[in-house]
Amino acid sequence: NADQTECLLCPAGKISGVASSECTVCESGKFAEIEGSVECKFCNTEEVIKGSVTAESGTTSKSGCICPTGKYLNDETSTCDTVPEG
Repeated sequence: NADQTECLLCPAGKISGVASSECTVCESGKFAEIEGSVECKFCNTEEVIKGSVTAESGTTSKSGCICPTGKYLNDETSTCDTVPEG
């Protein structure tokens, strides 16, 4: 909207772009922790948990970043590692 001069304060788990009049849900694998976020953050980073995903879209915190099926969280490296067979 060209007439809009204020940013839209979207709730956690959603973002709005510059001069946007709508909130967009963070897609699966990303999250937005604070109200008014302009970008979703990736779970799959060294700052969060390398190799992690989210259970659904609209995740509101990095605690929603989990290891996918068949992987486990390696607390020493903060990465999702493959579950060993046996």
